Amino acid sequence: MRSERERASCYPGAAMITELHATGYGCLKDVRVKLGGLHALIGPNDSGKSTILRALRTLGQLAAGTFEHGATWEPFDPGLDGDEPGTFVALRAQTLYGTYGFERHVHGGMGSHGMVTSEERLEDVVAPRLVTDPTSLLESKHPAVGSFAVWSALSGIHFLGLSEEGLRSPSGFLPRGRTQLSARGEGLPGLYFALRNDHEEAFERILHDVRTLFPTVKTVRAQPSSSSELEIEVELTDRTRVRAAHISTGLLYYLAFAALPEAFGPVSTVLLEEPENGLHPARIKQVMAVLRSFTEKHGAQVILTTHSPLVVNELEPKEVSVVTRPSLEAGTQVRAIEETANFAKRSEVYSLGELWLSYADGDVEGALFDPKVR
Repeated sequence: MRSERERASCYPGAAMITELHATGYGCLKDVRVKLGGLHALIGPNDSGKSTILRALRTLGQLAAGTFEHGATWEPFDPGLDGDEPGTFVALRAQTLYGTYGFERHVHGGMGSHGMVTSEERLEDVVAPRLVTDPTSLLESKHPAVGSFAVWSALSGIHFLGLSEEGLRSPSGFLPRGRTQLSARGEGLPGLYFALRNDHEEAFERILHDVRTLFPTVKTVRAQPSSSSELEIEVELTDRTRVRAAHISTGLLYYLAFAALPEAFGPVSTVLLEEPENGLHPARIKQVMAVLRSFTEKHGAQVILTTHSPLVVNELEPKEVSVVTRPSLEAGTQVRAIEETANFAKRSEVYSLGELWLSYADGDVEGALFDPKVR
């Protein structure tokens, strides 16, 4: 019998989250963000881009029921511990097959045990739970196609904020069928060991692309560093072996991006923080091509934040939203870049990344919204 995820993957766009609506969540006072298969959030620092990713990640954890709450939240702090009377938080994700969301109300005297309501539009099911007991509403007991697809979209969310330290770190052997990277990139050696031994075609495809972009590379392998751990290693064309600590940062990041389809597979949404980190500008185009292929050929979704005009240059206008926070009181605001003032005229002069760079002043992207400017 096929799993829920396998059933959901039979339906085109099953993993697509088309809109996030967040109310009272951090700096997201009342924000709607329309999303596509490959979508970038751009804007100044401290505008709310990462908070939008965290909101989506929180919904994914609640849908899968995998939060643990002791002294701290695991695997991350969702930002739901506020206990001031009158607190109201609502998060809702719309997919092509339905909607999943929850609301949290804190009334006088209830403290942190506000009520959470989870609902799924197709089933019209409402199940109140304590915030410390998140619901997994969309389980296999719901036979409707819509439920499988909605559950798949939410439970298939993965966050990546790759770090050089994480990518260089040793990892254990991964169980068959569980070839995933952690949020910071730990697990890269185990992933490549599994690819080389169990997914030879995928490994050869990745290696071909690596050799094209990094011509001094002969092969990539995961070597045992102890009886229980592996370390990523690169062999050069002159047979020099380069251990993890000395592999170039750009190559490390590229190895992680190139393996995304095998790490997460179809029916996944990857939330990606600043894919340009650690990359030479010449490699950004190739990484964005990998991400686009991931969405178009594998039916997955990538939602990313970026500060790089070179990343934005590889996107279509409909794939970019500008995030600003003009004041604490107003909170975060989001607008599609093609809906900004005089966009059609400006885009005749500038490529998309150059347009953003030319109208951003490093603090507030106000010039993008003011038709009187330029």
